[in-house]
Amino acid sequence: MYNFSPCFDFKSVAPTATNLLICPDQYIANYAYSGGKWQLTPLDPSVSIEYDYDQNGNEKCRSRKRNTIAIILESPHKDEYKYINGVLVPIGPLTGKREVFTNNFDTAIQKSKIFKHLRPNTYNIALINAVQYQCSQGKALWSNKTNQAEKNNNVINSWHSGIKKDFMSRLKALRPCIIINLSGETFPIFSLVEQEIKNESSFAKHIANGMYTTGTHPSSWQKKLNNSPSAVLIN
Repeated sequence: MYNFSPCFDFKSVAPTATNLLICPDQYIANYAYSGGKWQLTPLDPSVSIEYDYDQNGNEKCRSRKRNTIAIILESPHKDEYKYINGVLVPIGPLTGKREVFTNNFDTAIQKSKIFKHLRPNTYNIALINAVQYQCSQGKALWSNKTNQAEKNNNVINSWHSGIKKDFMSRLKALRPCIIINLSGETFPIFSLVEQEIKNESSFAKHIANGMYTTGTHPSSWQKKLNNSPSAVLIN
């Protein structure tokens, strides 16, 4: 299964929703130190992450990779879904801005406070949406405050209706060595995600050892870089 709440009723929190498909979390790239430098290599195809419970009822990740860097996003938007042979299917997190993310991740993380904690190794980058449902319902968001408010309400209502627990179960199952919260510093979900991570004993060492940080949602990376090529994207 692709989350820990397969029976979640998204329609109950977003009555007008027509797309009820979740967008699975994915491993999308390797970030490795080789030949004296760091390099990000996108996976083709990306690997959708499957979750399950072990024999003791604890959350586990079937497709878990070692040295995972968990990148937390908000919720999928229009580009994360595509019609194939007339059927709507989820493609993956950050599909519309994936290239911007992969092209700028290396520079962004090397400027961040977390970079000093990386060891010459291979890290696996996983993208995780706090809410896996299309809370925007694919509607235009830029300069449309009505659609933005609807999306934000769907995100927050989903979070408080059971998705908070599901998200934390997914994150714990991945057992990431580094957590980067890019769910959107100006989005309502950001502080809720941060609060849960900081309150979770499993991630106490991440907070204490500087293995957790925040940053700007990748949807705005290009705009920030256009305004200032030296902009800080990951804190």
